[in-house]
Amino acid sequence: MNRTLISTATAALSLHLAAASTAHAHPFAASEYSLRTAFKASDEGLVAFVVLEVPIPVVMKGIGVAVEDDLSTKKRKVGRYNETTWKQMADGLTLFVDGTPVKGDWLAIEHDLNGKAAEGFFVYMVGFAFADAAVVTGKAAYTIKVDNTGFTDVPMWYSGSAVALTPWTVTRNTAQDVLGADSERKLTDPGRWTRDAQMRHMVVAFERAPPSSP
Repeated sequence: MNRTLISTATAALSLHLAAASTAHAHPFAASEYSLRTAFKASDEGLVAFVVLEVPIPVVMKGIGVAVEDDLSTKKRKVGRYNETTWKQMADGLTLFVDGTPVKGDWLAIEHDLNGKAAEGFFVYMVGFAFADAAVVTGKAAYTIKVDNTGFTDVPMWYSGSAVALTPWTVTRNTAQDVLGADSERKLTDPGRWTRDAQMRHMVVAFERAPPSSP
């Protein structure tokens, strides 16, 4: 899991990843986890990513850093833990387009906060790298679904978002179905989050407006 998304995908994620900054950790107890799924559709294709927040004490225990460890040993242990977490996230994720599993890989996103502590949590981010982007770029409308079967044994909060750049629009969104108008609130707002595990199977439909007549 030592690969990262290509730079163009990373750039496309930048608007959404700003919401994963230290000022936007989920607003609940520091002993609880969160999962956020997000999609962005445009004429360039689809960006899909998942953000996991893990309580700092859980991560520190998992890393197993000892007082006598030198800096290189600490970095090696942190790196090993991060790789394990990204792989665990990826192993639990499946992306579907119009009901068919899509070939590709969930990879760690190249971002300064990925695998780092922020506001009481370690933040982990993975994004989907399509084996063939034409699976969505060749369509005027499609429905995306993510199945997330990872981290089911811990206390979890969920959120999600979908963005479409003109001429694309969002015609269906599980986050709106579950959260209603609260799905548009800031990530620091408790209303933006839910315990509803339906968010583990987030479905979003996108549609492209036909070209306007000359």
